[in-house]
Amino acid sequence: MPVMPDTRPTTYLPIVAKLKGQVLTIPDLRGLFSRWPAAVSPHQDELARALNERLPELVPSARSQKTVHKINLPLFVSRLFPTGTLERLKTMTLVALWLFVWDDSLDEGEHDNATGRSAMDTLRRQTLAYARFHMGLDDDQRSPAPVAPLPNMTIFAKFAEKLRQDLPEAHLMRLWRELEFYLESCFAEQNHLSRHALPSVDEYWKVRLGSIGLTPYTALVDYVNEVTVPDEIFESDEVNTLWLEATRNIILVNDSYSLKKELDLSVAYSLIPIMMNETLQDLSAVVREIVRELDASADHFDDAADRLLAKAMDLPAEARAAVGVYVRGLKLLLNGSLYWTLAADRYGMSKYVETNGSRTIPL
Repeated sequence: MPVMPDTRPTTYLPIVAKLKGQVLTIPDLRGLFSRWPAAVSPHQDELARALNERLPELVPSARSQKTVHKINLPLFVSRLFPTGTLERLKTMTLVALWLFVWDDSLDEGEHDNATGRSAMDTLRRQTLAYARFHMGLDDDQRSPAPVAPLPNMTIFAKFAEKLRQDLPEAHLMRLWRELEFYLESCFAEQNHLSRHALPSVDEYWKVRLGSIGLTPYTALVDYVNEVTVPDEIFESDEVNTLWLEATRNIILVNDSYSLKKELDLSVAYSLIPIMMNETLQDLSAVVREIVRELDASADHFDDAADRLLAKAMDLPAEARAAVGVYVRGLKLLLNGSLYWTLAADRYGMSKYVETNGSRTIPL
């Protein structure tokens, strides 16, 4: 019997055309997230004032400043890290600002080097060298500082200087591994985007787990809360699971609510269209599957949290308490991210809310 050829598209352009004009309905996810605590920092207004004062220096482009205002970084930081001091949250605002504008600048091709495979490889090497230098990881720190390969990398230098002062070496290296993972994943993602590639679901997850940029935050939750979690805890299977499931959670949520934003740019490098293409399911069926995956991921996260807290019972009292603060901080981060996503102008979800809390979004 002859084998039928696989006629599914290998680029996302046909999927863009297919999805435009459809209606995306996302159920109210707040009930699923109600298992975790939620809070907002009392420093939100102060963060907004501080950011507004520095933004022209940090992001000189008026167009980019408009994009930053849509992100609403004070709300983002206040929701994800509600228990931090004002000074720690100012540092986290710089971290978040860079993570957002770096990714956006690559997506929008804001630099001459951001086109072409050879030029992109050059940009990658320059970016990693610049980041390593400012994290204090070069063997010879006496050499002149590298030139910023993109203007927004100067934001990286500012928060790196602060974190080098505040973090012990092991913590700094843990953070660097996640920043490097994020950068490498962003460049891998750009390779797909430059070809309008529609990868398999597994291939997409491998890249997206890094390019979503969550693990730099999970590596700093203890810093925000000013607790010292033993290094061996971060090497445990339980923390690996917590970070993985937290990242999966953020991707599942983000790729759902940001779909319209992506399609408006004629891009479908996102989980929903990739799942539709691979499974041949329609939009509604894929959304139902994403909600099921979110629920399962939350269960895996909670199971790992319980196991980690049980393991921490063998630690000295101060370390045990620090682990508890860290786990609660991760839970606050997940809930905070959902509430920020629903509120921020970046995705415009407030325009599509129904009386039952769901979102009905014309694509």
